Amino acid sequence: MKLKLRTNLVSGIAASVFAVLLWFISYIQVVDVSNKMIKADFLPRLIAVIIFACGIWLIADSIRHPEKDKEKEIDLKQESRVLIYMAVLVAYVALFEKIGFMLDSLMLALFTLVFVHDKKILHYVIVAIYVTAIFFIFKYALGIPFPTLFLK
Repeated sequence: MKLKLRTNLVSGIAASVFAVLLWFISYIQVVDVSNKMIKADFLPRLIAVIIFACGIWLIADSIRHPEKDKEKEIDLKQESRVLIYMAVLVAYVALFEKIGFMLDSLMLALFTLVFVHDKKILHYVIVAIYVTAIFFIFKYALGIPFPTLFLK
């Protein structure tokens, strides 16, 4: 199935939705206990406002000048691999706190190699070594807490 999209209109809508999400996520994620005028959530919200303004600009431009807005045809069957990988990334984020960095990242890295049809065993070994090294460097050498299922 093929889908025709107007590039500026779709990009404007995507940017606007992302900006609204960024705005609300900054309320949840940024905890500020200071009594200063400019707080820790200032920069994320400023960026959200700028992205939102650019998104609205793209939408308005697409509506005012539809002849200038390029149409892009997307084959959904071809793009299904992208959607599958995006779903795997969402699962990675969702499982991060539950199963920990090392197991979750190792599963993502190995899935990625399988997904791109990599047949070299050395690449799988290197990925496992890198993920393990990153975990131990951050957790034990730098003292940065990582979520872990085991290896407390």
